[in-house]
Amino acid sequence: MPDEVQPIQTPQEAPAPQPAPQATQPASGDWAVKRSVLRVLLLSFVSFGLYALYWFYVTRQRVTRELGSDDNAGLQTLGMFVPILNYVIYYWLYRDVDKLQRSAGASGFQAVLYAVLMIISPINIIILALVISELNKYWDTKSGGQATEAKFTGGEIAVTVLGAAMWLFFFVLMVLGVFAAASTIETTNTYSY
Repeated sequence: MPDEVQPIQTPQEAPAPQPAPQATQPASGDWAVKRSVLRVLLLSFVSFGLYALYWFYVTRQRVTRELGSDDNAGLQTLGMFVPILNYVIYYWLYRDVDKLQRSAGASGFQAVLYAVLMIISPINIIILALVISELNKYWDTKSGGQATEAKFTGGEIAVTVLGAAMWLFFFVLMVLGVFAAASTIETTNTYSY
């Protein structure tokens, strides 16, 4: 057999070294993502309160995953509709946010005090704002200040649109009620003479 000609092989470049992943970053891709207090409160109002439930569910899932516990975010979100139980469930979330902060080396906060204030406060939305702020501090601490604002998801948009539609429906019912009451008053005045 004739000698076969071998192609000239060029030395291959060594692949560029890959940076080592941070040990605290989960593979899920939503690490150190926070939601601003204004975003949660404003969307909660616009959505007739539905966004607050959405925020609770998503936050409960993330906190549970971060702690490595097995809390059921869905059942706890349903429990928010049960009087008294809803305050206990809020306390559980506050307690777990406190645990997260302490695990990241932060000073934490008084979860029991926040829960009691939520019960006795006429405007418990302030307590919710404080807890959102505390959770955002955790993500900032854990990420070394690299936490980013969460992008809007389809779920957020859906609950906001549904809630806005509920506001519209409520407003239409109020207007119809005013017209019906005015019509009744006018009819009563016409026949009272």
